[in-house]
Amino acid sequence: MSEMGTFSANMQPEQTKVSCVLKMSDGLSSKSLGYLSLLYRPLIKVRPYLLYTVLVSLAELRENYRMEDLLNYTGMNIGLFTQCRKELERFSLMATYANEDETELLMYIIPPKSPRDFLRHDIFGRLFVSEMNSSYVQKIKSLYSLDYSVKDLTNISEKIQTERLDSHWTMEKEMAMQKQKPERLDFSYPFNWQIFFRGADRTLPSRLRTDANKEKIAMLANIYGIKEEDMRRLASRYTNENKTGFNFDQMENDLKYSRKRNPQLDEVARKSPYQLPPISYYERLQKNGSEAMPDEKDFIRKLCEQFAFSNEVMNTLLDYCLQNCEMKFIPKIIRREANVWARNNISTREQALAFINNQGLFKEINKNSKSKNSQPLKADGSTLPDWYKETASQEQVPASEELVARLKELQAKFKK
Repeated sequence: MSEMGTFSANMQPEQTKVSCVLKMSDGLSSKSLGYLSLLYRPLIKVRPYLLYTVLVSLAELRENYRMEDLLNYTGMNIGLFTQCRKELERFSLMATYANEDETELLMYIIPPKSPRDFLRHDIFGRLFVSEMNSSYVQKIKSLYSLDYSVKDLTNISEKIQTERLDSHWTMEKEMAMQKQKPERLDFSYPFNWQIFFRGADRTLPSRLRTDANKEKIAMLANIYGIKEEDMRRLASRYTNENKTGFNFDQMENDLKYSRKRNPQLDEVARKSPYQLPPISYYERLQKNGSEAMPDEKDFIRKLCEQFAFSNEVMNTLLDYCLQNCEMKFIPKIIRREANVWARNNISTREQALAFINNQGLFKEINKNSKSKNSQPLKADGSTLPDWYKETASQEQVPASEELVARLKELQAKFKK
């Protein structure tokens, strides 16, 4: 019997009696079917593509079918139908749910991704660039709910595998992919991925190069001030056994105990100290440039992750809190002020300085406290941070000569 026959010789009769429900998203349109034809069909091939279009047509008419009906309408046997269904699931075009004995199936038809989202997808985009010629990719670029439930359903959808990439994906193809990939608008951490991925085809395979992983790596490098080469060695060390993910907990633990310094940051410290990585900035505030304690590093990292402040805002926050706490690192105070800044949508150093001038945390402490030790510092002059002059008020009292000398010493370090 031919492969396209409705029934296979060894198919069990009960398999055709399975109750099937077809659900289709409201987002499916003629434009979506165009995406399916131009983007997905070259990768999933003809039969899964035909199955998708037939199921869409059937779902528009009604929801409930028996498997034997679907086999008749598609002209497939159960084996081919299942094979094509799983291919659609691998490409997130369908999700299949079943009850415990698989006598009831819910097949949820998912709209194709838009061209931008498709090409930005970490696997689909790479497969497309790898298997299609560059002129076709350029032409494509230029052209352009699940409310049913069965008790105790289990998602049995097939997951996409990356073997098609692992065997032949190279650094050259990765670079070509980055050129073809639409720009991501919300990626904010500076990082040279060409240096990071250089010579890492085996140690950092394509399945690890998701946007989420890359953003986390770039964020950690930015917070701790780690060079791309050092970050690559660290990331390679903390991939799991099957190289399907990173152990970021261990990576973060390693970083907080690391004493590695990045000499390239010395130039940044001279020109724009507030642009330094937050932990590097904090360490340069310490007497004799002493290293931050592991708990201090970990606290700063968590604060950066939680509030997503830019370096200049985070460093201004650290500067402000430390100088007003006699250079003592007090997490409770720093977190409290960070929450206040976040609630007031502070995103630049200029906004931070204006906020400090108007209603900083320590003005409130000054107003409510009877202790002179909690008064904000007032400096006269040119060698202290700008915001000291901007926040000076009649309520403030002069700092001791010893403390002013200490502050001047810290500022002089940045001008060397």
